[in-house]
Amino acid sequence: MKGGDPGWIVLGTAFRLHGVPEGVRRDVDALLGGFPPLDRDADVELWIEGGDDGLAIHDGETRWDLGEPLSSHLEYRVINEALRRARDRWVLHAGAVAVPGGTCLLVGESGAGKTNLTLWLWASGLRLVTDDLCPLRHGALTPEVFPRSLHMDCEYSPQLLARIPPRPEEIGRA
Repeated sequence: MKGGDPGWIVLGTAFRLHGVPEGVRRDVDALLGGFPPLDRDADVELWIEGGDDGLAIHDGETRWDLGEPLSSHLEYRVINEALRRARDRWVLHAGAVAVPGGTCLLVGESGAGKTNLTLWLWASGLRLVTDDLCPLRHGALTPEVFPRSLHMDCEYSPQLLARIPPRPEEIGRA
């Protein structure tokens, strides 16, 4: 990591976060760890600053106040900026699992049960591609793996995961 500041490539955009508090860094790494690590200069640099009114993140032009938990707010800003900049991809609100012969894409309205069905299929042994945001490159028919799954709201996923049965051991080892 250049200068010790973490960075990732999300939907083709390279991000670097400056000033991540040490106690938060591990959580941010866990939330964004499935994305490729930054191996080039950043397209977007974000700085975290603290003051009497709490922590904020800025890009040199725009400033956003951050709430708790800090790691979730940082993840949210990175993902939203990546979505805004994703010019060579469509990003669907969909779930996807790999099935023999292709990928099963689950598209529907919010609250229709896409995440529940996607995660039940994953728990049954299919490979999870994504359960919330599904990127498709222009001109391609295969969804990209979007490693930040299990929702962006950071409240629903622990409740949902508590209801999903564990994967059978023989499937989990495959």
